[in-house]
Amino acid sequence: MKNYLKKRFGISFPPYLIIEKRGKRYIAYNKEINYNGKEDTRGIIVGKETALGFKPSTEFLQMYGYGTRNIVFINHLNDVKRIMKGEEIEVENTYATNGYVIIMFNHTIIGCGLLKDKKLINQIPKSKRVF
Repeated sequence: MKNYLKKRFGISFPPYLIIEKRGKRYIAYNKEINYNGKEDTRGIIVGKETALGFKPSTEFLQMYGYGTRNIVFINHLNDVKRIMKGEEIEVENTYATNGYVIIMFNHTIIGCGLLKDKKLINQIPKSKRVF
């Protein structure tokens, strides 16, 4: 999974970070921490497999998603508000390829989106939307 995330998004990982599959999801955790028998509750969700490919979670992207590829930069606050309402937006001048992408505004990761032919389809969980 680390190789896929590096290839798709250009994300580098600290050496202590372990990513393992649990069911349909992938979990990341620090191998140097003793979880005292609570291994089932350790770490954060990296993402899950979908019919369209691997979809990274918002929490994971916000912690580790400062990559170099497949990033859609949002330049206008009104577009950020639309995304945070759950709407889709048209994007111009992006080098990102179709598929799941990192959404950024002012060097801050907003979360995950699905890019399809210059249309950014919102993938922000409803519980994280603020408008």
